[in-house]
Amino acid sequence: MTEHVDLKALERKAYTSYHQDGIVDIFLGLAIVTFSFVLLFLETSFYLVGGTFVVWIASYAGAKRSITVPRIGYVEFKQSRRIRVMLLVLLLLVLNIVIFVIMAFGELTTDFRIFLNQYGLLVVAGVVGGLFVLFGWVTQIYRFYGYGSVAFLAFIITHVFLLHLFFPIFVLGLTITVTGFVLLYWFIRKYPKTEPGEELYDNWDNE
Repeated sequence: MTEHVDLKALERKAYTSYHQDGIVDIFLGLAIVTFSFVLLFLETSFYLVGGTFVVWIASYAGAKRSITVPRIGYVEFKQSRRIRVMLLVLLLLVLNIVIFVIMAFGELTTDFRIFLNQYGLLVVAGVVGGLFVLFGWVTQIYRFYGYGSVAFLAFIITHVFLLHLFFPIFVLGLTITVTGFVLLYWFIRKYPKTEPGEELYDNWDNE
């Protein structure tokens, strides 16, 4: 009897396992923590963090190759999933450009400055929290919903108690980093390294 194989469920299982190593959380969390300290000590030079993005991305790719691939193999996901992620990255890029333009020209109006002083952190709470939820929905890494909730609450608390901007960013980054290390610990325990040819998953490029 031929056993029916649900390829869609199998691809979903591979995808879930591939992102349960916590590596993306660790690198994202450490980047956010770094940014929080830059804001605290080098407020006028926070743009310098942008220069480290290439290093973070290269290090992330190296970590996936050395930790994840030897345990579950190389996974190439279907095109539709990759397109959704690329569209999300494009959206974030456009959003950053829009925010830059608003901040550059918004200071020319008194009303805009007053609005930012009174409600800026509330806007940031909604935007940052929403972006994490959107990322979780697009990538189907649902723990990002939790990160979005942490970001939203942290910025709300900062607004209510008039805390330094360091607080919500550091709390968010620390939460993501700790979660990432916990996930990495359990991932390594669950998936010991395999010999070449013994990978759990192979190529998932089919629709």
